[in-house]
Amino acid sequence: MKLKTAHIQNYRSIRDTGVFEIEAGKTILVGPNEAGKTAVLQALQQINPPKGIKRFDELRDYPRAKYNDISTKKVDPKNVPVATVTFTLDEDDLAALPESMRGITGYSYTRYISNNGSHFLIGAPALPTVGAIRKDAVRLAAHVDGRTPVAEGAAPSTAQVDSLNSLLQEWRDENVLSSELSGALKQWVDGLVALADDSEDARIDRLLAAFSIAGDRNAALDSLQKRIPVFVLFSNYFRVRPLIHLGLLGFVDKG
Repeated sequence: MKLKTAHIQNYRSIRDTGVFEIEAGKTILVGPNEAGKTAVLQALQQINPPKGIKRFDELRDYPRAKYNDISTKKVDPKNVPVATVTFTLDEDDLAALPESMRGITGYSYTRYISNNGSHFLIGAPALPTVGAIRKDAVRLAAHVDGRTPVAEGAAPSTAQVDSLNSLLQEWRDENVLSSELSGALKQWVDGLVALADDSEDARIDRLLAAFSIAGDRNAALDSLQKRIPVFVLFSNYFRVRPLIHLGLLGFVDKG
């Protein structure tokens, strides 16, 4: 996992840097004096700081000219982004993900002034909507109901259609499948596999693939968050129990 872009905003003297790219292998920031380089690096470190480093403090770190927005509750600190980064992923990162997520092209993480975070996958399969799976689910339910024995003269079974309607009754076609709904629908389909004939195999496979996306996305996010590298500001180096001797490293690098 390597840092690709960064975007710092709402931090001390920095209003908004805009998105800037990080050259591969670069570990320093070059610019004029008093240009805010240190502030940029301090904010960037909060993506994943070493233990013992002070976290964001709203009173200290939010731009003073705008702090009244927080104190008057015009702005919720949990919604104020400070550092947003994107990473490129290597083969080891991708191998740690569910198979359906191995085609993603990157990972993004944002740290907010209240020290909460959010993240998303770049190029991940879209979450399916209820409308996208409804027809297949209804047809599978009707198929199984049609194969369910009933007493002579009794009305055909509607047990599975009723069960499906119960699961979807509060969901509109444009709603995306949440992890909870996907899990409930997967459990429902799993219970029908033995009751359906072979003609429904392709439909069942499509449904199960759709229901796995939300869970796979969450698993991928959890895996990548654990793999975010620790960001160490040079001035903090000796506060975080260094494992590399910088002087020796320089000597070795020179030959």
